[in-house]
Formats: sequence, C-alpha cells, structure tokens
Amino acid sequence: MTSRSAALLRSDRLWRVLLALTPALVYLAGRLTSLMIVRWIADARDKDFMDALGSWDGRHLISIAEFGYHLSGQADVDSSPAFFPGMPKLMSLVAALTGLQIRTAGLLISAVAGVVAAYGLVRLTEYVPGFDRFGSLLLVAVFSMAPMSIVLSMTYTEALFCALAVWSLVFLLDERWLLAGGLSIGAGLVRPTGLALASVIGIAALVVIIQRRASWQTWVGAALAPLGFVLYVGWVALQLGNLTAWFDLQRQGWHSEFDWGAGTTRFFIRTLKDAPALLDVANVSLMILAVILLLLSWLQKQPWQLVIYSALIVIQVLGSDGVMNSKGRLLIPAFTLLIPVALFLSREKRVTAVVATVVLGLASCWYSAYALIIYGFAI
Repeated sequence: MTSRSAALLRSDRLWRVLLALTPALVYLAGRLTSLMIVRWIADARDKDFMDALGSWDGRHLISIAEFGYHLSGQADVDSSPAFFPGMPKLMSLVAALTGLQIRTAGLLISAVAGVVAAYGLVRLTEYVPGFDRFGSLLLVAVFSMAPMSIVLSMTYTEALFCALAVWSLVFLLDERWLLAGGLSIGAGLVRPTGLALASVIGIAALVVIIQRRASWQTWVGAALAPLGFVLYVGWVALQLGNLTAWFDLQRQGWHSEFDWGAGTTRFFIRTLKDAPALLDVANVSLMILAVILLLLSWLQKQPWQLVIYSALIVIQVLGSDGVMNSKGRLLIPAFTLLIPVALFLSREKRVTAVVATVVLGLASCWYSAYALIIYGFAI
C-alpha cells in the first residue's frame, strides 16, 4: 500500500468516525448551549449553578439515592416513594462504582442517557417518511434544545426515560418484542409515563395477534412491558398496606391525579384571564402546541405506534391535575411530538433550517433557564 493510499484510508476512517459521532455532537452542543445560558443567569443572580442542576425533584431523587425511601405514607418528605426507583438506584450504583458524589453521578447518567436517546431518535426517523440524515440531525437538535430541556441535564428522570422509551419504540417498530418489552420494564421503573409506553406495546401486540402474525416473542414482550410500573406500584401498596398507596401519595404531595383535564382547564381559564406570570402563559402555549403537533403527527402519516405514544403522553399530562407549572417539563418524554417540527425544518434550505433551529433553540434554552433560575417555582 502506498503512502497516498494509506493517507486516504486514514482520512476515510476519520470521516466515518465523525459521521458516527454526529448525533452525539449535535445533542451535546445543544445541551452545552443550554447549560451556558443557565450558568450566565445563575451567576448574574448569585445562585449556585451546580445546586440548581440538583434542585426541585432532583433533590428528592438524590435523597432517595443516599438514604432510601421514607415509608411513612406521607408525601411531603424528601424520600417519598411517590418517586420511582430507577433513577435513584442507578445513581447509587454509579456513585458506588466510580466514587463520584451522588449528584455528580446523576448528572453523568443524564448526560450519557441523553446521547443514547439522540441515537435512538436518528434510528426512529428511519420509519418516518420524508426524513433524511439532515432531518434526523435536526430532530436531535430540536430535542436537545426543546422548551424545558434543561431537565435533560439535571438529576431528573427525563433523559433516562427518553433513552429507554425511544429505543423501546425502535425495537417495537422492528418487531423485536423482547427488547421492546424489556426496555419498557426499565422505563416503567423510572417514570409513571412508562405506562403509556407499555400500553403502546400492548396495543401493537394485539394488532399483530389479530392479524395472526404473533409469535411467542410477541406475547412475552407484551406481558413484560408493564411490569416495571406494576411491580413498583404494587411494592408501594404492600409496604404501606394500601392498594392505592402510590396514587394517594401523588394526590397528597402534589395534588396530582387523573381528573380528565378539569384541573388543566381551570388553569387555562385562570391564565388566559389573569396572565399571572410569563411561565404560566408559556405553559398554556406549550400545551396548546402539544395538541397541534399531535394532530400534525397524525396528518403526516407517522407510524401509528408513534402517534398513539404521543397521544397517551399528552392525555396523561393534560388530563391530570397537579403542579401546572411542571406541564411543559412533563411533555419532554413526548419527544415524538418534535418529529413534525424537524420534518418541516428539513424541507427548507439548509442554511435557513440551521438558522431557524439555532434561533428557536436559543429562545427555548433561555426559557428553560428562566424557569429554573428566575421563576422560583417548581419545574
């Protein structure tokens, strides 16, 4: 092999590596932008940047990782079993294996999980008509800088859940039932929204069974899918001696229960009438946008499994009462709603698409920073 041939081979290998790393680089660029804006605003207000990344629900998860659950049946404590165990248990494990502090371990988990989710999004676009490589990277960029995406870089559950959920959906569309169901178990141990993912897998399995295409893997995958959620809620019930214990904790601590949208409707009316704060108006706007994007997802003829997943998350979020200022953040697991946005941008000239993504991303990152540092209420 000549020196010229060897140089070309090395250049080709380097190019392949860069192409393989592109989703990670795009995602991390978006997250770095968001963190820089948070740091800028935190410094201006003399607030500790690292403390902010472990605040709110992150504080509860850190407490659980360090001390375990407080099984008193009361929800107003740091270690309430209202919080699912997946993230705190993983934080404890990573901290034990690496020697890192619990909070640092949590931030590391979120960072790695976010990158894993980014590759899952790229893979997911293979099933959506109209996407090319550029469009898939736009989806990653939009996801990394979506409104309230700051939680993807906090000791929160969203990044880990999204990583598990997106790959579960990929395997579901591949009809690799055991992998889809297995990852759904993990998602169900991380967040209650895992029930929406498990429901999609169950519906998809039912369709295949009706079509007489089911194998034993179909049945087993569908049976596995809800186990994470069911087993944990069942464990809480056994520990507290009450079948509805987990749901009671949610209602006691956060006034959170499924009320068919009555609480959300009251919040809509109050906000549109009084407009008490920017974040309230923005949350109403995000909820309306979620419904519009859900409709667009259906009109774009996305795989029906993705549309149903989006719909179930939206119904779960908008149909429940609770801390209304958290609604924007609770929609982060509905990453499939971002597909119409990325697809629309990808049809523009590339320069236009990139500029629009950057501008919208900067605005979204500032909004995340505002919610976390300035607003002063739960995210």
